Amino acid sequence: MRNNLILLCMMLAALGCGNKAIEDGFQRNDVHTISAGWVSAFAIPVSDEQVILVDTGGEEDAASTLLGLEALGYAPEDVSHIFITHGHKDHVAGHKFFEDAVLVGFAEDEPLIEEKLGESLVLDIPLVDGEITDIEGIEIEAFHLPGHTDGNATYLIHKVMLMGDTAMGNEDGTLSEPPGFFSDDEEAVKNQIKALWSRLEDRKDDVEWLFFSHTGAHEGIEGLRVYSE
Repeated sequence: MRNNLILLCMMLAALGCGNKAIEDGFQRNDVHTISAGWVSAFAIPVSDEQVILVDTGGEEDAASTLLGLEALGYAPEDVSHIFITHGHKDHVAGHKFFEDAVLVGFAEDEPLIEEKLGESLVLDIPLVDGEITDIEGIEIEAFHLPGHTDGNATYLIHKVMLMGDTAMGNEDGTLSEPPGFFSDDEEAVKNQIKALWSRLEDRKDDVEWLFFSHTGAHEGIEGLRVYSE
């Protein structure tokens, strides 16, 4: 509990610099934000009985994530897949409440997840950069952007880029890096944000929204362009 409070205080202090506030329940293109206060998970319905999660939140009892799913009409057993943006505890702490879910992500973060959770975790589907996973007709494209962590990922779903902690959204539409003390390599984080723009520059029509784990969403990808100038 003490470590969680310290993390929360550090995150709130870091977010007091013009970052856009998270809006619980915010959804575009059927990608739904589930907020636990300082971090979000994201739900993508597949059918009335099946839903995909991106991250599970930082609560060990997954309370906010479970409530968010319930509001959408889903129970824990309806979660078929969990896509992990990276292995920090505030993104994976609730995974044990979804025992039947297929775990998907970049294997480079398996050791980090084990360190943070104190238990071994092996991904059911280890991804490679650029891989597209098809789940009942929903295509999820994975981008491997190491820097924040070795296995750091963003995912493109329904023309929404789920940025995880790759970047943060500001009120004025610009982007900033996550607080440096949370990242493995601050310079690599900056380079990866620019690299993501390079990969999307000729695909602007493929991305209508940027969703961030610790801030509110941005429409379009202009923020990536501006950051990369």
